[in-house]
Amino acid sequence: MKIEMILLCLFFSLYTYKKENIHFSDSKEDNLAKKQILDTVISTKKDSLLEQDLLYLKNVAYCLCVGNVNTKILKTHPNKYKIFRDDSAIAYASMANILDYELFLRNKSLNNMIENWNKKLYQAKPPEEESNNDIFLIQMQCLNFYNSDELNSYIDSIRVQYYK
Repeated sequence: MKIEMILLCLFFSLYTYKKENIHFSDSKEDNLAKKQILDTVISTKKDSLLEQDLLYLKNVAYCLCVGNVNTKILKTHPNKYKIFRDDSAIAYASMANILDYELFLRNKSLNNMIENWNKKLYQAKPPEEESNNDIFLIQMQCLNFYNSDELNSYIDSIRVQYYK
């Protein structure tokens, strides 16, 4: 209760502080300081947008991984399963702020990485147990890819490329 009262008093005193007590001079040093502050804010905002785009790119990689696995399942079991269309990857790509849309959806490096990752065999049961090998671990496989060092290194390489 005491802490809440102290915080409330502090907030009230800061809130009621008169703005006219704050003075800025127009010296060259002050103008340079203002410019540096604004440059930092703009740079920080660009960094923030880039990091958001890189997260979107990572999410696109996950979505493409799921789509890739689903396509393989359909090819091996064409009459057994039907997969509905999911445009999550396109939605993430369209939300990009800085990075190019092409980087998200027409990216050979990323597509090759996903293709190679999905060559790994993920089965719910060992191959010896042939009772029901139609149980798939799609989410596990793609979450492992999403959290992989390989994908993180790729995302880092895009980050470095952007700052060059």
